[in-house]
Amino acid sequence: MKKAFFAFFLAAVYMPAWAGEFMGVKSEDKIVLPHGELVLNGMGLRKKVVFNVYVASLYLEKKNSNYMEVIKSRENKVVELSFLRSVSGKTIADAIEESFRKNSPDFKALAERLEVFKSYIPDLKKRDLVRFVFNRNETLEVFYNGAKKGEIKGPDFCETLLNVWLGEKPADEGLKNGMLGLKK
Repeated sequence: MKKAFFAFFLAAVYMPAWAGEFMGVKSEDKIVLPHGELVLNGMGLRKKVVFNVYVASLYLEKKNSNYMEVIKSRENKVVELSFLRSVSGKTIADAIEESFRKNSPDFKALAERLEVFKSYIPDLKKRDLVRFVFNRNETLEVFYNGAKKGEIKGPDFCETLLNVWLGEKPADEGLKNGMLGLKK
């Protein structure tokens, strides 16, 4: 009996603490980066027509539901995309480019970096994870299933990418609200 209790206790201690579960995607309550710890702010669903495409999880240094403060802040942030279906990298890259055009006051200044960014987006399969790490809105690091694909420099690029999900003209209003912790 003591051994069974001890085994249960160890399992409970070493299991990750999931802060959120949405559409079958589990997100940890905290993640640790080299420059600090971030907390889960919210999770939202990206739908396209009738298809569920991905669940996005937003991590911040402290919770915040004000989209403009989140976008403009110089704190570290992470956006994780957990794919619910297979999607071509080109489809995702084209959708991001379309949103960049809608959300950027000076698209031409971003165009060259956007092409490099788009090259980091592979064909995606169900259960793939893409992580965007915003380092004080100065540098964006892109990871695919844990492997670093590359980085893009510039606060203008970081803010425009955050606008894709959180700005005044987001790709999906429900996704934006979920990521900001306003609703799921």
